[in-house]
Amino acid sequence: MKRIFSSGWFVVAVGLACGSTKYYMVKDPSTGKVYYTEKVKKEDGSTTLTDAKTKSTVTIQNSEVTEISEQSFEQGMAAAPAAAPAEPPAAMPATAATGPATSPSATPPPAK
Repeated sequence: MKRIFSSGWFVVAVGLACGSTKYYMVKDPSTGKVYYTEKVKKEDGSTTLTDAKTKSTVTIQNSEVTEISEQSFEQGMAAAPAAAPAEPPAAMPATAATGPATSPSATPPPAK
């Protein structure tokens, strides 16, 4: 046991055990949404991950997976979620034409 500590192998073994976490940024190009995760599973053309922010399991058919640093992972986790693309405003219902204005100021007084 003394030999393990003095030879430095213990430090190497602990370093390998602690430093094996990988971080990923996964983007869904169809929605623009970005997910951060520590584990990505690719199978049958789809990507499955657990979103680190929401703890939800997500499956994406077409994805862009990038391995990132721990610092980038932490920054992505702290960032506000990306805004969803804006929806066009709802159409205003058309108002029916009612003829000439009927307000009192627009109507001339009756003739005598």
